[in-house]
Amino acid sequence: MSEIQPLSPEMIRRYLDEDEAEYDVDEDDNFVFEYDHDEECDCELTVWLSIDEGDTYALEVANEKSFPRSEWDRFLEICNEWNRNERYPIAYLDTDDETPDQIEIRLDYYVYLPSGATQKQISDLTEEFIENSFDFWKWAHREHGL
Repeated sequence: MSEIQPLSPEMIRRYLDEDEAEYDVDEDDNFVFEYDHDEECDCELTVWLSIDEGDTYALEVANEKSFPRSEWDRFLEICNEWNRNERYPIAYLDTDDETPDQIEIRLDYYVYLPSGATQKQISDLTEEFIENSFDFWKWAHREHGL
């Protein structure tokens, strides 16, 4: 399928099915899947893929790790260093109302595609985003001990 099509959840589903991924669709219509623990980055990643407002491909990654909020400044510097040197994913800090004394590092990338995309573009974007997300955590583990 090399023709440009309007963005749709079906494009994400096709990518995941072709990749033989095990995934769920959550209550917000996000496609969600997890990776087993990776020794190189010492982490387990969860990925969310969705179409936002009909014209934006939203890709997000979370790690199972959380960190003390007292380390906010250190982790902010780590995220800023990554964002200064890499195009995507964007790294940022996030908090949860249920655990206000903890922070998480999140990664995301939102691609505005009002004219649509080809299936290959969606597949390539997804693969590269996931690969770069692992690269972030490998770098953070190697360089910063996360």
